[in-house]
Amino acid sequence: MLTALPIIDYATHPDYAGLTVDPKNAERAAEEFFPILRSKRESLALCADGFDRRPRAASESVLGALARDGVAALALPRPILNRLREAAAPHAAALKQRAKALIAAKARIRFDDTLHPVLQWDEAAPGCEVLAAAVRDLLREIDFDGIAQRYYPGFRPTVAGAALKRNFAGHEIFRANGAHTTLTGGLHIDSNSAPMMNGIVYLNEVGPEQGPFSYVVGSHRWPFDVEDRAIRKAMDECAFGSQKGREFFAAIPAEYQRKCAFGWDILDGTPECDALISTERVFTSQDCDLVLFDSDGVHRGGDVAKGKRLSILFNVAMRPI
Repeated sequence: MLTALPIIDYATHPDYAGLTVDPKNAERAAEEFFPILRSKRESLALCADGFDRRPRAASESVLGALARDGVAALALPRPILNRLREAAAPHAAALKQRAKALIAAKARIRFDDTLHPVLQWDEAAPGCEVLAAAVRDLLREIDFDGIAQRYYPGFRPTVAGAALKRNFAGHEIFRANGAHTTLTGGLHIDSNSAPMMNGIVYLNEVGPEQGPFSYVVGSHRWPFDVEDRAIRKAMDECAFGSQKGREFFAAIPAEYQRKCAFGWDILDGTPECDALISTERVFTSQDCDLVLFDSDGVHRGGDVAKGKRLSILFNVAMRPI
């Protein structure tokens, strides 16, 4: 059983072993990485108390599920869900047409091409006022502010962002070209500096083949080491943790070679792989309409094998009162 985020030996990892470090890459990597690392250390040190305050007592309530597992599944009232679906429909159609055009042009589909902004720091995105209002109604309906403030005592929630997302079959957005497939591919923690509580609302039927959300239960309770988190979050923010950034990643001293998005680097059949898979819980639309989760726990969205996954994602930052 894992009790902490895995630290991988990249000197012997098949994707990294034998990489020649270009001195220019080492210089650039140091110039970009270490200033971000210093900033992350400072930000996380200020918030560390918030992580320590998270409740440990479990109950059958939403707050109890978050305290126990780091994740909670909710069924939404039909009027709320239907309003979200209706408000999202024109934007979903636009995302579909954008994807069709990119596929026809044989263009690379970027992460942003699958998203339509809804809210940014509580301001509605242009042309998205109706959907933004529906998202705000959802948060009021479930008493999101109350849940978040009880989960992070002494902090207040602020919606950092919300977006409509359309994943579709054959679009493996988190997998860089040429990267091998692993059983744990896509598992990560978020790179934000502040404590976050996030949510995903399914707007269509999402079964095993539509890439449902999953969470490694209890991973939000793994030790919160400020230095470890700062290294991982800084690495992901400067994008050296990606497949395309691996020449720069390899140029960073070994003690800093850690990632938020470590899932692709866990080799199949290892104890770490088995431990992660055995405690991973998958949430389909048969289980719930909305998943709330602590983003400092390990999670992922699956690849869509058939059809699509249409969802609303929201990210809520917790700020000290």
